[in-house]
Amino acid sequence: MKRYLLFIALLGLGFGACKKEQAAEPNQDTFELKNEQFNIEETKKLFSMLVGLPKEDLTFVKDSLGFRYKNIEHIHKIEPFIEDLKELKKNLVK
Repeated sequence: MKRYLLFIALLGLGFGACKKEQAAEPNQDTFELKNEQFNIEETKKLFSMLVGLPKEDLTFVKDSLGFRYKNIEHIHKIEPFIEDLKELKKNLVK
């Protein structure tokens, strides 16, 4: 009987000691749009330049993939501007 209890205890210890894999967490600083990854801060900077709103007054809303200006309910979606944002980024790199 002691052997069975010892065997069960060692078996439990063996399984408990296994290293558990952690699921890869999505990067909190990026979002995905049209199968492309975009950096939130960089997109906020470019979006603010494009629409003429102060960067510090924009808040990213991940669920809507857009920016809220100050505390106004309306969310400016990024998708209609994405090609312009990519072009602006490309021109700034030159």
